[in-house]
Order: sequence, then C-alpha cells, then structure tokens
Amino acid sequence: MKAALKFGILFLFMCFEAMSQPVTETILFNNYVSPSDNDLVNNFSGSILLTPVSSNGITGGCLTVPTTESWGNNNAIYCSKYMNSSLYSNDARISFKYDSTLINPINYDRAVTIYLNPIADFNHYVIASITYDKKIQIVSYFAANNPFPVNLIHNHWYEFILRTSYDMPIPDLYEVKAEAQLNDLGPTGLTPPIPAGNSDIVFTDSLLYVDTAVRVSFSGTAWGGAKYLDNFQFQGIKSADSCNATTGIPAVTNPGVEVFFTANTIECTSTHQELLLELYSISGQKVVTKKLPSGYSSFSVSDFANGLYLMKIMAPDGKVQLTKKFIVSN
Repeated sequence: MKAALKFGILFLFMCFEAMSQPVTETILFNNYVSPSDNDLVNNFSGSILLTPVSSNGITGGCLTVPTTESWGNNNAIYCSKYMNSSLYSNDARISFKYDSTLINPINYDRAVTIYLNPIADFNHYVIASITYDKKIQIVSYFAANNPFPVNLIHNHWYEFILRTSYDMPIPDLYEVKAEAQLNDLGPTGLTPPIPAGNSDIVFTDSLLYVDTAVRVSFSGTAWGGAKYLDNFQFQGIKSADSCNATTGIPAVTNPGVEVFFTANTIECTSTHQELLLELYSISGQKVVTKKLPSGYSSFSVSDFANGLYLMKIMAPDGKVQLTKKFIVSN
C-alpha cells in the first residue's frame, strides 16, 4: 500500500511538472509608498526584522538589516513556492552590500541566508549562507558542505544564489543537488557578475524530492557583514498554492533558443555562446550529453530506440533554457 501511494504521488508530480513551465520573478525593492505599502510587505511575510528604505539600493530602494537575529525565525518568506522538478533546476537569489566594519563574531551571524523548506516537513530543509567569517555554508537535513572560504571586498555588492536540481527518479533513490554561488557585482552593484566562489552538496531526500510546495525565504544581519539587501529573484515552477507576486516580473526562461525536431533530427538555433544538451529516456535514464555551439547545430537520434524522450537544454551556468518532449519513430 505504501509503495502504491508513493508511486501515485510521484506520478502526479511528474504529470504536473510536464505541464508546467518555469518562471522568473524579480523583486527590486524600488516600490516604496509607505511602511504598509512597499515591495517587502507586498511580497513577503513572517517575523521579519528587515526594513525597506527608498534609497541606497542598486537601482533605488533596498532593505536595511538587523544587527543580529534568531537564525531561521526571522526570515522574509516569499509568497511563491517551488514545485520540485526533474526537468528544471530551481534557484533563489538575493544581493547584499558587504561592510567589514559591522562584523561581530559573538553570535556567529550570517551576512545573508537563503532557506528552502518543504511544506510537508519544515525540517527537510536546504539552507545556504555567507557566514561572518567569509565562508559559503550549505546545510540540509541529511548533509552539510565543508564551508568554502571566499574573499569579500568592503563596500562591494554581491549576488548570492542557491540552486537546487533533482535527478530523474530512480526507485528508492531521490538525489538532490544544492549549489551555492557567490558573484561580485562591484561597488555599484551594476557591473557584470564576477564569480567569487561556489560550493555544493549532493544528498538523498525522498520527501524534499517529491514535495510540490517548497517555501523560499531569506534573511541577513549587520553582524554577519551585510549593510543592505536588494534584488531578490525566484526562478522555478510555481506550486499550486503560490500567491501572486504583486511586483514580480514573470518570464518563461527560453530566451534566444529555438529547437525543432524533424525526421529524427534535433535542430537548434541559439544566440548563446554555448549550450549543453541532455536527453533522457522516459524511464529517466540519461542517454546523451552534448555541447551545442552558438548559431545553428543539429543532432541525429535515428539510432535511438523507438519511444518518448525528454530533452533539456542548459546554459553554461546550469540554468535551464528549454525542455521539450519528442518521439523517435524509425
């Protein structure tokens, strides 16, 4: 009975993800009308210690941070939730301005933290942080990384990203990869991002894997080294119980990529410098990994066994650009 229920949940999960497309929603914290009408209160909830202000941000307003916090209890909880997918990676990101003069190690505070918590069990979390002692820290219910040291420059803006991806399901193996990326945005926050460090962990968590509503939140502190927070972004498939982001900017993530399937040949036209093509059988087995150059390229699948396949095309940074189903019929 348990196995049948598990299969049923997984079947519904895969059907839902097959009909869904990822979105991108960005909150710039530039909209500030009053303490009760601004980007923070309109898009986030929780016991928040952050304060919206109308200046000092990258393009306008931003958030000031508390000196310290009760870690994990003072998160800004985003109104949209993720639905995990084996076809798309999810990511949440927040920018912060680093101020080395604010650091106080007494409470082991973090400059910034991003949290993912499945609604089915809040404790099956993935949490990524920039710690007061300048390290990328990732912890989950089952695993933790060896905190990775990074070089932070006083008064520079940084973008912090937590990305999760989910392998195609194999019976009783539900593998999750969590990757944290730090990018240097320079003194203004507007320079092209320069990678400043990354770390990842891989673990098995069947509950997180199949949960259809994963909560996204973030926090930050001055004692951890953050002066301001700005430019929150959510990318992924929204769950059925997401609320509407009032100031979010939705967009399907397939810019600059066109794919056609004719006569058992995949044809791709791209404006990207390079893309990665992955093909999966309907059972979830990866059958091809291939690099696609910019411009036009083609790839024959005439020697594949007849059947339904899934195609995933990713940019070099791992962001999924496009997914398609196709049928091989020889």
